[in-house]
Amino acid sequence: MVSFARRGTHSKATPKEPLPPFFAARARGLGTIAFDCAKFHLKSSAVRGQSADSDIVNDSILIVEDSASVRRLIEVCLRELSLNIVGAADGVAGLEAARATLPTAIVLDIGLPGMDGWEVLRRLRSDDATRETKVLILTAHAQPEVAVQAQEGGADDFMTKPFRPTDLRDRVAKMIAS
Repeated sequence: MVSFARRGTHSKATPKEPLPPFFAARARGLGTIAFDCAKFHLKSSAVRGQSADSDIVNDSILIVEDSASVRRLIEVCLRELSLNIVGAADGVAGLEAARATLPTAIVLDIGLPGMDGWEVLRRLRSDDATRETKVLILTAHAQPEVAVQAQEGGADDFMTKPFRPTDLRDRVAKMIAS
């Protein structure tokens, strides 16, 4: 059982998994990311006059993220792109999924259990089958040297958490189109 303290109250709950720290982005004026993703998806589907799931799917994306809630959040943000979406919860599973599915693009977290994102990226770039796969690093590490390390490691793009849903969607779409 985990205890949560909130505004002077104290309650006990048993969460399925801890809430990622970037969900606190609302305090920084960015709005609640999950709400923004859902709102964006509903708005974009209504504007197009159709369900995002009704489009023909040509490309696939692999989301390698250890938090199930963050993986789901990314999936919702990318749903409008009509991609086949595959998820992996750790570095080893992510590397295996990349080799098995040969996705068009990969959204890769750095802080993964088993094998970290840097090692996954290194192995993707050293494998002939996955060398050309587009990789976007999505991490909570916002230091400039982390972005430089991502570029030097062969990542095609880099974003930090928290992120704006439209920014993630646009950058993934740009990667896939190139």
